[in-house]
Amino acid sequence: EVKLQVSDTGRGIPFHVQAHIFDRFVGRERGGPGLGLALVKALTELHGGWVALESEPGNGATFTCHLPELAQAEAATHRELEF
Repeated sequence: EVKLQVSDTGRGIPFHVQAHIFDRFVGRERGGPGLGLALVKALTELHGGWVALESEPGNGATFTCHLPELAQAEAATHRELEF
């Protein structure tokens, strides 16, 4: 498994927002994350992986993309064929 972690030390994500953090079209004007995290989730799942969120309000957040090694190898092979 390959893991990609992104962490910050910001204000964290409120618990009521965490349940919908990866939903598409939850706009920033309504307090949501916008489209970016939905794309991260979709692309990670496209490669056979999953995304985890760890956050406590007031203590930042950590997003972890879990990708299987096989998906990584298949993606690299596919890119080589495109050139």
